[in-house]
Amino acid sequence: MDLGSWMYDFEMSHVSGTVGEEGEVLRLYPGQDFFSQITSIVPNELMVVANLPVAFKGEIATGVTVITLNGFQSHTTMDLTISRRFTWQAEGENPLKITRQSAEFVEHTRAMWGRFLERLRTLSEGPSQEQGQ
Repeated sequence: MDLGSWMYDFEMSHVSGTVGEEGEVLRLYPGQDFFSQITSIVPNELMVVANLPVAFKGEIATGVTVITLNGFQSHTTMDLTISRRFTWQAEGENPLKITRQSAEFVEHTRAMWGRFLERLRTLSEGPSQEQGQ
């Protein structure tokens, strides 16, 4: 539930609502109007987080994250689904899209999410006893 504990590259500071409950709004980036809101919680099963619409340099961005927990025999699996939509409102080619599609940006994003997911795994499972688990 503490998104900032594993998505630590983002600010994830509390803006409004009750911490860790439906309706809580978090700021994603320092000094910028990028916000996420916890929109739904089913305890021990599901959490939905919406990236609230934002206009940035000619582009409108929205998104949603769905985190589900699935009990299976003696363990629980977690699925994380993230969808972002970007709509270009300005004239000409979208420079933000060009940046997002660059090999450097893709690799940076992949590495960042790898760190996030490893941190989430460590927080939820504890440090693994064997390398590679």
